[in-house]
Amino acid sequence: MTGPRMPLLLDANVEAVLARLHAQSRRELPSLLGYFLLRSIPQWMKGRRLTDLDDRDTLFLRRKLIALARDKGEFCYLMCRALGASRIVEVGTSFGVSTIYLAAAARDNIAATGREDARETLGSLASPIDFLLIDSWIPLARPILEMLKSSLRPGALVLCDNTGRFKADYRDYLGYVRDPANGFRSIHIPFSGGMEVTLRC
Repeated sequence: MTGPRMPLLLDANVEAVLARLHAQSRRELPSLLGYFLLRSIPQWMKGRRLTDLDDRDTLFLRRKLIALARDKGEFCYLMCRALGASRIVEVGTSFGVSTIYLAAAARDNIAATGREDARETLGSLASPIDFLLIDSWIPLARPILEMLKSSLRPGALVLCDNTGRFKADYRDYLGYVRDPANGFRSIHIPFSGGMEVTLRC
């Protein structure tokens, strides 16, 4: 038997916003699944997969809150805190739910080191990146990582969402991060949908 959930971020205002946004995301999930199921059926009948978004899909998605799941958001927060990450990059945010977790971690790390003004740390990407979250359109995942690779400091973490659910679509990305010759070590974490956690060596 478990007791009440302890707020991870220890900030009542942030926790309240996250609770509201996660609830909204759960309410929107059935319509999201229904929409793409109907879009996929004609492709399945032709022996194809739905891989490209058109203008109609973009318009539909623009109105939907597609949030990173709470357990994944909390995992990102914990990883950023453990790293002492203050230079954090996110690619593919929807309505900024995952950004709240990342910003809270950066704020808490900066506070822990006695820095009161986050702008001195986060104002420029010229410094090496500590943490990268990729939660974007699948074909962009590897090109984004390749583009940012030289900016990742040794020991930086890269988290890529839904790599279990869409394993076949992420084949190119997974092959890249799991090849030690590319300077990474990588492991699959079995969250719902899966998540690839990659260390920059």
